[in-house]
Amino acid sequence: MEGSLPRPARSRPLEQPTAPPARRRDDARRLPLVLSLLAALAITFVLTENRRIERSHFEERTRRGTDDLRERRIPPVIWQTWRSRPDPATPLGRQVRLLKARNPSHQYHFVDDQAQAAFMRTNFTGEVAEAYFSIDPENGAARADLWRYCVLWKFGGWYVDLDVGCRTPLQDLHSAKDELAFAYERSALPKAVPRSLGCVAPHAFDANVSRLLMSKSFFRRRCIAQNILGAAPGSLPLKAAIDRVVSSLREMKSAREASCLQEYTPSKRDLAKNHSWTWLRTIWLTGPFALTVALRDYVARHPSSSLMMGTFDAHGTGCLSSKRVNAAMASERPKYGSLGRDRPFVVSSS
Repeated sequence: MEGSLPRPARSRPLEQPTAPPARRRDDARRLPLVLSLLAALAITFVLTENRRIERSHFEERTRRGTDDLRERRIPPVIWQTWRSRPDPATPLGRQVRLLKARNPSHQYHFVDDQAQAAFMRTNFTGEVAEAYFSIDPENGAARADLWRYCVLWKFGGWYVDLDVGCRTPLQDLHSAKDELAFAYERSALPKAVPRSLGCVAPHAFDANVSRLLMSKSFFRRRCIAQNILGAAPGSLPLKAAIDRVVSSLREMKSAREASCLQEYTPSKRDLAKNHSWTWLRTIWLTGPFALTVALRDYVARHPSSSLMMGTFDAHGTGCLSSKRVNAAMASERPKYGSLGRDRPFVVSSS
């Protein structure tokens, strides 16, 4: 009929929610099992990867192409040290085996504490040997610091800490022209030298060192790592590092160390990481900060020397410290962080 209103459209009744089908419930039950299988596969891959790499390098599937390693300035030699030769069945021994397997073209030399001391007596005399034997023999890390600089300066090659598992062959970390090859640590350089170090060795850690750390340079504003370090024999920058360690230790006196302990105030980070007074002296007097200061000073005086230095990314190349191996080393020989705070860094030479 004309003029009548249109009928309203009928609304559809709302659909009542239905229970999920049984298939969805079954999928939900299977999810933990699937995740467990994926986790097992991932763990299996990680555990077998090193063996795969080891086999591949025994079959000489390297990435160096036609490059003759003997023509490089850094020779194909590996140096490692520890209190004694690691048992092959231990994590330390397995780490050595993997390092040799990844670098079949490199000569390998392991040096224990006795051979390390014999090397210093035979190849170095005067202040260098005196500085080495003046270091507390219980502080094996500090003695190994100076020894690594000396053995690389004498013979060249690569020094690798026993707990460092480098997944990349050493030959891929440097070029033929490099006389020095190193990586950076993640920790940034401090803005100033700790006051306590200026107390134990005022000339070695004067205001010029703090200015040197803050100055613009070829180097990044990071500490140079020395747990893996490559050098040509007779490297002048490395000789500068030896000279700095020797001069720093010559300046120290045990009586002054005891009084300077009052100047040491560990930060919250140091306390959390069990960093001690011995740790601070080790990293600055012989360790990575000593190397960093020496190289920065050398390049500041000889700018062209930076052209002979090569750097690599420790994380990108997998050249990192293994926590498992590090823990095994600490169980056999307490690290310097466990040495008493009143223990002198420098003792009488023997």
